[in-house]
Parts: sequence; structure tokens; C-alpha cells
Amino acid sequence: MPIIASRRTFLKVSLAATGLLLSACEPSAIAPAATAAGSTEVDALLYVGYPLDETRIEAFGLFKLIAPDLDIEAIEIDSAWDDMQVQVGSVLASGNRIDLLPIATHGLPRLWASSGQLLDLHPWLADALPSAANGFPSALLQAYAWGEAQYGLPLEFVSHAVLLNRTVFADAGQPLPGVTWTWQDCLELSYALTRRGGNDATWGWGTELDVAGAEHWLWANGGPGLFDRSVADFANPTASHEANHSALAWLSQMWLVHKVAPGPEQLRSRSPASLKLSGKLAMWMASSLDVRLLEDQRDRVDWEAVPAPRAHADGPSATMVWSTGLAVASGTRFPEESAKLLAHMTTGEGAAHMARDSAHPVAGRPDLWLTDERRARGGSVFVDLPRMADRVGDNSLGSNHRELLETVVEPNWQAVFAGAVLPETALATMDDQLTASIRNARLPQV
Repeated sequence: MPIIASRRTFLKVSLAATGLLLSACEPSAIAPAATAAGSTEVDALLYVGYPLDETRIEAFGLFKLIAPDLDIEAIEIDSAWDDMQVQVGSVLASGNRIDLLPIATHGLPRLWASSGQLLDLHPWLADALPSAANGFPSALLQAYAWGEAQYGLPLEFVSHAVLLNRTVFADAGQPLPGVTWTWQDCLELSYALTRRGGNDATWGWGTELDVAGAEHWLWANGGPGLFDRSVADFANPTASHEANHSALAWLSQMWLVHKVAPGPEQLRSRSPASLKLSGKLAMWMASSLDVRLLEDQRDRVDWEAVPAPRAHADGPSATMVWSTGLAVASGTRFPEESAKLLAHMTTGEGAAHMARDSAHPVAGRPDLWLTDERRARGGSVFVDLPRMADRVGDNSLGSNHRELLETVVEPNWQAVFAGAVLPETALATMDDQLTASIRNARLPQV
């Protein structure tokens, strides 16, 4: 029997033609799909989501070892993530057949969870969830919960730490920082490692303008960040918290005051990848995705990974995590089989198969991402920090994530690094604009 019984491209035009392209801002409870009279036999489960690469197809195929008589059909939506989620939401709202679907911790999946459109996994994975809780970073598991319900499990994640260029350190005669270094240590090292000289300049520190990978600096200083994710409160922004002010000031001053990092003009004139591979950065805040980038160009940078510096000696360790996950539609006719497939892909042999070839850790089997080389270079921090850091959170801005990020957070954040506005002013403006945007948003903010 085929591993993937049917692979079809799921396009907006086909949805419109069948009347399924519904308004994603009006989620409704799912009606179970019609079944043949008296039929209870399961012959196939349906995945609807982004296209499956060969590794994922093989991972799905390994489920045959568990359920040899069960096929998996896949309807693939070849669109950007947000567009894909809108189309998946249309299928959910229509009551048409869907069993397994990809989700994230932000955007429409939060609405689906809040309106009961995603299956609570507790009754179906009573044995698997306790072991999952031991294996997954707890903050990630919590991010896929709604109240007492576990509406999904994380599939892959991206975490953040600092990457070092060993060559620059050696040339400057500086030792690599330890795991408990501080912001002051980072600043002093950045001064010692910076070599000014026009196009040949070497920068001690690299600051990216992308807020999606930077909010953990606020957490490291004891601030709540833009929202208090410890209680999943996305209705009341907390950007103007005093601890956030000094954290953003420290980060932006690495360029604006100390001149030990490339400024906005340099960052805009070349891609982040080319800057990281240039050999002209001594240290930079990085994600686990950068590890694959450096491995593909082994002759460019001799790298080492360490945790992000703490704000002060007794301050908390922190990291931000991005992730995608899987969920089961609450209207599935086959909850037990669908939940088993989800567990297979997130914690079982499907997860293990993906982990060995993934650009980033697979949440249920993260240690398999650690090759011997990655361990030798300190890459374990990308796996260990999400499980062990004092402050761990994801990058969600709630169900209106994309709109809030692009219209409020990014413009204000970048204005700080351009020197156009003080950090405390920008963060206060963020609070005001986030509040107004949430009040006027098309979707409920959850």
C-alpha cells in the first residue's frame, strides 16, 4: 500500500469552487464529516497543510509499522504560512474532512483552540503525554495548551544563543566567554574585539534589527517582554515595563554609543547571512538555524556556541523559542488513530527520522539534532537552553501576531536602533499602539 495514498495541491481556486473558502475571522464549531451508513472502519487519515518534503513523507511512512492497514492522505497547500493557515481554517470551519494539521503558537491556531476546533489530546494520549512532558521543553508544551486542554504538540523549534568566531578571538588574544558571562563582560569583550577600518572593519558584536529574535533580552533583565507570556495574556501589552527600557537601551547602545556593532546602514546593505559568513563578526545573537548555515560554509567561520549573557551575575538565563506543531481537528472521525499519528510525528519514530536531517531540533527528540561536531562546538546550548533556562518563552503576539508585529512592534523597535527615538518612548508608544490595534483588530485577540 502507498505511504501517501494521495498527494494533491490545495489551491484557493479549488476551495472557492467547492464553496470552502470561508471567512477565517468567524471560526465555528466543526460538524463531523459525513460517513457511510454503519461505517466505522478507518482506511486513511487526512493531513491538510504545507507541502511535505521527502523526509516528512518518509516519517509519515514509518507510521505503517504501527498501523500497517492505515493509509495517510495529504492535501498540500503551496502557500506562505499565513495564507496556508487561512485555508486550513476554512476547511475546519466548513465541517469538511480533516484529521491532522500544522499549527503554531500564534495566529489562527489560537482562535481554533479557544473555539474548540482542535482536539484535546489528554484523553487520547494519556500514556504518551507524561513522557512528552519530560522530553519537551515545558515552555513549549505550555504554548500549545489552552486552559487545561493540550490542543497540540510542538514539532520543531528554533532557539537562541550566541555564536562566536574563534578566529577573531584568537587574533585578538581574547579568551572565549564562559557560560555565566554578563552584559558587562559582553561589552568589554566587544571593545577588545572590534577593529575599525572601513570595509575591513571587524565588529565585536552583531545586533540584528529583527525583534522576533531579540525579545529575550528584555526577559534577561527581569522584564515581561511585550506581553506576559507566563499567563498567556495577549490582551494587555507590557512593553513599557521599566525593566524592558534598560534592556533595549543596552542592546541599542552597542551601536549608537559604543560603536562595537554594525549599525542599521551596514545591516541593511547586506544580508544577515553574508554578514555572519564574512568573518567580520566576533559574536552575534544567533538561532539554531545559523548552525546549518555555518556548516554549509565550513571554511568561512570557525564557530563556537555559548548561552546569551545574563544582565548581571545573578540575573536569569533566557532564550526565545520559535516553533511549529501538529494538532488534530476536533471533528475528526478517528481521534484515537489521529492522536497516535500525531504522537508518532512529534515524539516517536517519525520525529526521530526527521531529527536526523532537520535544520533545527525536533521538539520531541532534540538530542538527535546534536551531531558530534555540534556538541564539540557547544551547540548543545540550542537544545539545553529551552529545557533549562530560567526564562523561556515563544515569540507569539497572540492571534493577531502578524499585524501587530509588522505595524507596531517592528517599526518602533527599528526606530530605536536608528537613534530616532529613545527606548522608553518607543516602548510606551508600542503599548499605546498595541492596545489600539487589538481593540480595532478583525480577529479576537487571544
